[in-house]
Amino acid sequence: MPVHRITCSVLPARRPIVALLAVAFAASPTAALSNATSPATLALDHACYDQTTSAQRTPVVITGSGFASGESVGVRAGGIALGTANADQNGSFMVTATVPTLSTASSPIPLVRHFTLQALDETTGTTIPIAPARLTVATLALSVLPPRASPSQLVTFRATGLISATGTVGTLFAHYLFHGHLIRTVSLGTLGRCGNITVDRPLLPTRARRGAWRIQFDQSHAYSPHTTPRISDTLTIS
Repeated sequence: MPVHRITCSVLPARRPIVALLAVAFAASPTAALSNATSPATLALDHACYDQTTSAQRTPVVITGSGFASGESVGVRAGGIALGTANADQNGSFMVTATVPTLSTASSPIPLVRHFTLQALDETTGTTIPIAPARLTVATLALSVLPPRASPSQLVTFRATGLISATGTVGTLFAHYLFHGHLIRTVSLGTLGRCGNITVDRPLLPTRARRGAWRIQFDQSHAYSPHTTPRISDTLTIS
Protein backbone atom coordinates (compact mmCIF):
# COMPACT_ATOMS: atom_id res chain seq x y z
CA MET A 1 0.00 0.00 0.00
CA PRO A 2 1.45 3.42 -0.87
CA VAL A 3 2.63 5.40 2.07
CA HIS A 4 4.02 8.86 2.50
CA ARG A 5 6.65 10.65 4.44
CA ILE A 6 5.68 14.14 5.45
CA THR A 7 8.06 16.91 6.34
CA CYS A 8 7.01 20.35 7.44
CA SER A 9 8.49 23.51 5.97
CA VAL A 10 7.05 26.69 7.43
CA LEU A 11 6.95 29.79 5.28
CA PRO A 12 6.19 32.57 7.72
CA ALA A 13 4.33 35.72 7.00
CA ARG A 14 3.96 38.95 8.65
CA ARG A 15 1.21 39.60 10.72
CA PRO A 16 -0.11 39.77 13.93
CA ILE A 17 -2.61 40.56 18.64
CA VAL A 18 -5.12 41.67 20.99
CA ALA A 19 -6.60 42.68 23.82
CA LEU A 20 -8.43 40.44 26.07
CA LEU A 21 -9.41 43.24 28.30
CA ALA A 22 -11.85 43.34 31.15
CA VAL A 23 -12.48 46.67 32.79
CA ALA A 24 -13.81 46.61 36.30
CA PHE A 25 -15.62 49.67 37.54
CA ALA A 26 -16.05 49.37 41.27
CA ALA A 27 -17.58 51.71 43.79
CA SER A 28 -18.88 51.39 47.30
CA PRO A 29 -22.70 51.38 47.44
CA THR A 30 -22.45 54.45 49.64
CA ALA A 31 -19.81 56.26 47.62
CA ALA A 32 -20.70 59.13 45.35
CA LEU A 33 -20.31 58.47 41.60
CA SER A 34 -17.72 61.24 41.37
CA ASN A 35 -15.47 59.26 43.76
CA ALA A 36 -15.68 55.99 41.80
CA THR A 37 -12.48 55.02 40.04
CA SER A 38 -11.52 52.41 37.46
CA PRO A 39 -8.15 50.66 37.34
CA ALA A 40 -5.52 51.51 34.78
CA THR A 41 -5.71 49.46 31.59
CA LEU A 42 -3.38 47.97 28.99
CA ALA A 43 -4.90 47.33 25.56
CA LEU A 44 -3.39 45.46 22.58
CA ASP A 45 -3.95 46.04 18.87
CA HIS A 46 -4.70 42.39 17.96
CA ALA A 47 -6.44 39.41 19.55
CA CYS A 48 -3.58 37.04 18.77
CA TYR A 49 -0.07 37.33 17.34
CA ASP A 50 1.91 34.73 15.43
CA GLN A 51 5.54 34.07 16.10
CA THR A 52 7.59 34.29 12.92
CA THR A 53 11.26 35.15 12.49
CA SER A 54 12.50 38.24 14.33
CA ALA A 55 12.80 40.25 11.11
CA GLN A 56 9.24 39.47 10.04
CA ARG A 57 7.40 39.68 13.32
CA THR A 58 4.50 42.10 13.51
CA PRO A 59 5.15 44.42 16.47
CA VAL A 60 2.87 44.39 19.48
CA VAL A 61 1.32 47.80 20.06
CA ILE A 62 0.29 48.34 23.69
CA THR A 63 -1.81 51.32 24.74
CA GLY A 64 -1.98 52.30 28.39
CA SER A 65 -4.60 54.53 30.01
CA GLY A 66 -5.66 55.56 33.50
CA PHE A 67 -2.10 55.91 34.85
CA ALA A 68 -0.72 58.83 36.86
CA SER A 69 0.50 61.78 34.81
CA GLY A 70 4.26 61.51 34.22
CA GLU A 71 4.43 58.01 35.69
CA SER A 72 7.21 55.82 34.23
CA VAL A 73 5.52 52.52 33.38
CA GLY A 74 7.26 49.28 32.46
CA VAL A 75 5.09 46.75 30.62
CA ARG A 76 5.69 43.03 31.05
CA ALA A 77 4.09 39.87 29.67
CA GLY A 78 4.51 36.83 31.88
CA GLY A 79 7.62 38.42 33.37
CA ILE A 80 9.10 39.31 29.96
CA ALA A 81 9.93 43.02 29.62
CA LEU A 82 8.14 44.54 26.60
CA GLY A 83 9.00 48.21 26.99
CA THR A 84 8.81 51.37 29.09
CA ALA A 85 7.03 54.68 28.56
CA ASN A 86 6.07 57.80 30.50
CA ALA A 87 2.37 58.51 30.85
CA ASP A 88 1.28 61.86 29.40
CA GLN A 89 -0.80 64.47 31.19
CA ASN A 90 -3.89 62.36 30.52
CA GLY A 91 -2.30 59.24 32.01
CA SER A 92 -1.92 57.56 28.60
CA PHE A 93 1.04 56.10 26.72
CA MET A 94 1.95 53.72 23.90
CA VAL A 95 4.63 51.02 23.76
CA THR A 96 5.74 49.04 20.70
CA ALA A 97 7.28 45.65 21.45
CA THR A 98 8.39 42.41 19.81
CA VAL A 99 6.23 39.29 20.03
CA PRO A 100 7.64 36.94 22.70
CA THR A 101 9.41 33.86 21.33
CA LEU A 102 7.63 30.54 21.87
CA SER A 103 10.02 28.29 19.95
CA THR A 104 13.44 28.60 18.34
CA ALA A 105 13.05 25.41 16.30
CA SER A 106 13.29 25.69 12.50
CA SER A 107 10.05 23.67 12.26
CA PRO A 108 8.09 24.55 15.42
CA ILE A 109 5.10 22.57 16.63
CA PRO A 110 1.61 24.13 16.70
CA LEU A 111 1.36 26.06 19.95
CA VAL A 112 -0.75 28.84 21.51
CA ARG A 113 0.35 30.54 24.73
CA HIS A 114 -1.18 33.26 26.89
CA PHE A 115 0.94 35.84 28.77
CA THR A 116 -0.56 37.88 31.62
CA LEU A 117 0.18 41.58 31.19
CA GLN A 118 1.69 43.52 34.09
CA ALA A 119 2.53 47.18 34.72
CA LEU A 120 5.50 48.19 36.86
CA ASP A 121 6.31 51.59 38.35
CA GLU A 122 9.89 51.98 37.10
CA THR A 123 10.65 54.61 39.76
CA THR A 124 9.63 52.61 42.83
CA GLY A 125 9.81 49.08 41.40
CA THR A 126 6.28 48.34 42.60
CA THR A 127 3.50 46.70 40.62
CA ILE A 128 0.73 49.00 39.37
CA PRO A 129 -2.79 47.52 39.64
CA ILE A 130 -4.42 47.15 36.22
CA ALA A 131 -7.54 45.56 34.79
CA PRO A 132 -6.93 41.91 33.77
CA ALA A 133 -5.38 41.66 30.29
CA ARG A 134 -3.24 39.15 28.44
CA LEU A 135 -1.14 38.76 25.33
CA THR A 136 -1.79 35.68 23.17
CA VAL A 137 0.89 34.29 20.84
CA ALA A 138 0.85 31.35 18.40
CA THR A 139 3.57 29.64 16.42
CA LEU A 140 3.11 29.56 12.65
CA ALA A 141 3.17 25.79 12.39
CA LEU A 142 1.39 22.64 11.21
CA SER A 143 1.48 18.98 12.21
CA VAL A 144 0.04 15.86 10.57
CA LEU A 145 -0.70 12.75 12.62
CA PRO A 146 0.07 10.00 12.11
CA PRO A 147 3.17 11.13 10.17
CA ARG A 148 2.98 8.00 8.00
CA ALA A 149 -0.29 6.85 6.42
CA SER A 150 -1.90 5.57 3.24
CA PRO A 151 -3.19 8.28 0.85
CA SER A 152 -6.88 7.66 1.65
CA GLN A 153 -6.40 7.35 5.40
CA LEU A 154 -7.91 9.92 7.75
CA VAL A 155 -5.18 11.98 9.41
CA THR A 156 -5.33 14.86 11.88
CA PHE A 157 -4.21 18.24 10.59
CA ARG A 158 -3.37 20.70 13.37
CA ALA A 159 -2.31 24.26 12.57
CA THR A 160 -1.71 27.51 14.46
CA GLY A 161 -0.63 31.05 13.60
CA LEU A 162 -2.39 31.43 10.23
CA ILE A 163 -3.43 35.02 10.91
CA SER A 164 -3.56 37.74 8.25
CA ALA A 165 -1.55 40.95 8.52
CA THR A 166 -4.69 42.75 9.70
CA GLY A 167 -5.32 40.19 12.42
CA THR A 168 -8.26 38.51 10.70
CA VAL A 169 -8.90 34.79 10.32
CA GLY A 170 -11.24 32.90 8.00
CA THR A 171 -11.39 29.53 6.25
CA LEU A 172 -8.34 27.31 5.91
CA PHE A 173 -7.74 25.80 2.47
CA ALA A 174 -5.34 23.05 1.43
CA HIS A 175 -3.94 23.22 -2.12
CA TYR A 176 -2.56 19.91 -3.44
CA LEU A 177 0.11 20.21 -6.14
CA PHE A 178 1.80 17.42 -8.11
CA HIS A 179 4.99 18.24 -10.01
CA GLY A 180 4.16 21.93 -9.60
CA HIS A 181 0.61 21.67 -11.01
CA LEU A 182 -2.46 22.35 -8.88
CA ILE A 183 -4.56 19.18 -8.70
CA ARG A 184 -7.16 20.05 -6.09
CA THR A 185 -8.11 22.61 -3.44
CA VAL A 186 -10.20 21.62 -0.40
CA SER A 187 -11.60 23.52 2.57
CA LEU A 188 -10.47 22.28 5.98
CA GLY A 189 -12.81 24.48 8.03
CA THR A 190 -12.96 27.77 9.92
CA LEU A 191 -9.89 28.95 11.79
CA GLY A 192 -9.93 30.05 15.40
CA ARG A 193 -8.82 33.53 16.46
CA CYS A 194 -5.18 32.40 16.62
CA GLY A 195 -5.34 31.02 13.09
CA ASN A 196 -5.71 27.61 14.67
CA ILE A 197 -7.58 24.47 13.66
CA THR A 198 -7.60 20.73 14.40
CA VAL A 199 -9.44 18.64 11.83
CA ASP A 200 -9.53 15.07 10.50
CA ARG A 201 -9.38 14.68 6.72
CA PRO A 202 -8.06 12.15 4.17
CA LEU A 203 -4.34 12.61 3.68
CA LEU A 204 -4.76 12.89 -0.09
CA PRO A 205 -8.33 13.77 -1.25
CA THR A 206 -7.66 12.84 -4.88
CA ARG A 207 -6.26 9.99 -6.97
CA ALA A 208 -2.90 8.95 -5.61
CA ARG A 209 0.04 9.27 -7.96
CA ARG A 210 3.50 8.03 -7.10
CA GLY A 211 5.99 10.80 -6.58
CA ALA A 212 6.42 14.09 -4.74
CA TRP A 213 3.41 16.22 -3.79
CA ARG A 214 3.30 19.62 -2.15
CA ILE A 215 0.46 20.85 0.04
CA GLN A 216 0.05 24.57 0.73
CA PHE A 217 -2.21 25.69 3.57
CA ASP A 218 -3.55 29.26 3.57
CA GLN A 219 -6.74 31.37 3.78
CA SER A 220 -7.15 31.87 0.03
CA HIS A 221 -9.56 29.76 -2.04
CA ALA A 222 -7.50 30.58 -5.14
CA TYR A 223 -4.01 29.09 -5.08
CA SER A 224 -0.97 31.34 -5.32
CA PRO A 225 2.57 30.49 -4.24
CA HIS A 226 2.84 34.05 -2.91
CA THR A 227 -0.16 33.98 -0.55
CA THR A 228 0.67 34.99 3.02
CA PRO A 229 0.51 33.64 5.60
CA ARG A 230 1.05 30.12 4.34
CA ILE A 231 2.47 26.80 5.47
CA SER A 232 3.81 24.19 3.04
CA ASP A 233 4.26 20.45 3.49
CA THR A 234 5.86 17.89 1.24
CA LEU A 235 4.26 14.50 0.68
CA THR A 236 5.95 11.53 -0.97
CA ILE A 237 3.94 8.59 -2.29
CA SER A 238 5.94 5.51 -3.21
